[in-house]
Amino acid sequence: PSHGVELSVGERLILNCTARTELNVGIDFHWEYPSSKHQHKKLINRDLKTQSGTEMKKFLSTLTIDGVTRSDQGWYICAASSGLMTKKNSTFVRVHEKPFVAFSSGMESLVEATVGERVRVPVKYLGYPPPEIKWYKNGKPIESNHTVKVGHVLTIMEVSEKDTGNYT
Repeated sequence: PSHGVELSVGERLILNCTARTELNVGIDFHWEYPSSKHQHKKLINRDLKTQSGTEMKKFLSTLTIDGVTRSDQGWYICAASSGLMTKKNSTFVRVHEKPFVAFSSGMESLVEATVGERVRVPVKYLGYPPPEIKWYKNGKPIESNHTVKVGHVLTIMEVSEKDTGNYT
């Protein structure tokens, strides 16, 4: 993957690297990563079926690390080589000590609005795994409906006086 990967200490990391070539070309894979000397890794290379109607063959290399540690954090690079050409792809793997949630201090403590306006109150946080967000008005859970949408942003479509309250 070209995007980052996040997990906690002890979880299993699985990364796939796929290459496509012409039918008569083979592929060798090479991985570079922070803890490449670890005993708890497993590498599987395999040829995948040729897609019918195409002149291409697909190869897959899967890197699996059971029970990641903080030393497994860093850049993971997969190189696929045909002998004539080498292509690389990389992703950053972040390993958290344990699951966490941290809220940003930048959240609004008072939101003022004019009747009829749309009001949006975002939640600013960092967390792994991504937390489930629940909104409450005056201590009672809020459910999404045609006037209110809940999620990482609380949206009140057309605010009215009945929307006044303490939101958490």
